[in-house]
Amino acid sequence: MSNPGQRSRFRLVTVDDLDAPTDEVPVDDFIGRTIAGRYIIRAHLGGGGMADVFRASDEELGIDVAIKLLKPEMATGEMRARMIQEARAAAQVRHPNLVRVFGTGKLDGTAYIAMELLDGPNLEAYLRERPGERLPWHEALELLLPALEALHAVHERGYVHRDIKPGNILVAREPGCPPRAVVIDLGLVKPDRALRDAAGPPTTEVGRVLCTPGYASPEQAAQLPVDRRSDVYSMAITLYRVLAGRPPFQAARGKPIYVWFHHHVNLDPTLLADAAGDADIPPRIARVIESALAKDPADRPQSMLAFAEALQAAAAQSTSPSRSPFHYWPLGIVLAQALIVLFAWRVATVSGEDPRANRAKRPTESVLNRQVSKPPVPSGPSIPLEPTIQPDPTSTPAALPEQPIATTPPAADPPEQPVPRRPDPIAVIRRTLARRVPAVQACANEATGSIERLAVVVNIDIAGRVSAHVDGAADSPLGRCLARALQHELATPPPRPLSFTHVFKLRPTSHP
Repeated sequence: MSNPGQRSRFRLVTVDDLDAPTDEVPVDDFIGRTIAGRYIIRAHLGGGGMADVFRASDEELGIDVAIKLLKPEMATGEMRARMIQEARAAAQVRHPNLVRVFGTGKLDGTAYIAMELLDGPNLEAYLRERPGERLPWHEALELLLPALEALHAVHERGYVHRDIKPGNILVAREPGCPPRAVVIDLGLVKPDRALRDAAGPPTTEVGRVLCTPGYASPEQAAQLPVDRRSDVYSMAITLYRVLAGRPPFQAARGKPIYVWFHHHVNLDPTLLADAAGDADIPPRIARVIESALAKDPADRPQSMLAFAEALQAAAAQSTSPSRSPFHYWPLGIVLAQALIVLFAWRVATVSGEDPRANRAKRPTESVLNRQVSKPPVPSGPSIPLEPTIQPDPTSTPAALPEQPIATTPPAADPPEQPVPRRPDPIAVIRRTLARRVPAVQACANEATGSIERLAVVVNIDIAGRVSAHVDGAADSPLGRCLARALQHELATPPPRPLSFTHVFKLRPTSHP
């Protein structure tokens, strides 16, 4: 047994090393071959130092697939075990943003994976097509948040990716569909150290560390055990690169590997606001990404799902051009009322009529009209400048004699009443849900007792009835408990059905 005080000596092997040129077997030797009696290799699509990727036709299903074939000169016991583990990890997770695997096996002393064939560049190449090699923040989140959810599904199956970077995220382009980010290449995947079976053999040879230096976590750089929070760090660097058009440690570009590792372990990254000052990235979103770049894994979001939810919450609180028209309904009502008043005033002005004349007639209006309609003054001696107006014998006692018409002040307009603002129904229900945390906590304690954040889908119909369920687990004991705890009715129903996700922050407890 080694001395605990003695540091193990590691030989660092980066992914770039695996992509180095080797004495390759010509890829044309594989064209036309049949694998596993069903896959006929048709064309070479690309590859690196470790494996080649071919287009093949599946004769049984009548579809095209991708065949990832380990190069014969790289087919050591470790690499074959790694490829089998990659296939198993991907096959255990069904997610639209994770590449699908159809099978794996051996071929002439090497190994292969049959997987989904996707049309599109990887994220790094996709960014090179964009101005400044970056995406607007709302477009970046729309594209990549589903990829975070796919990685969370991988973590939930007990695996850590260990090589998240733009080169391992494909941007699939399908006719009539928006771009779709798909996580590919689980070649460095390994069981989470917190969940790994101690009796299981390691897939990495003793004395080697595999990583991509620019996207390695501080734990990887320091040659320490990694868990899912290491992937959170690497995804944060990927998001930083997508938003800023450059990595957070720009000074390390083109430098030796140990310089990258020194930055990851010891130096703070450049703030997003400084790296992309003209990109108009909301401060809330920048803070979430920077929190995921913390040196200590305990200071980062503790899961990929928590990271995605924090980004979604920050985006919801930021100005977004993609918000629904319903979000702006109070302003729309005020503007519509203002336009109606302006239109009525304009019509009245064109017709020569004071708009205030359309209001109810005042009680003295007929009397005033009779005062104006007095008999003509006969000709004769000069008329005094201020004659005395005699009361009309036929007028009613309510007449107002001896008050010149010109001096009668116009009636004042009644003050405009402010338009009441209808409360946001989602804000109202969120405040109600916040008061029900104890009931949700009780349900969580009864179910598992180890939940820190619980996402619940909330639905409100036009009658104001509120229902809620755990996404994907509605029929579980936890889902049924929450449905009972959160079911109620709103005093003021919304104008249309609503549905949104509410995240409860809970206190994890453990059962004896």
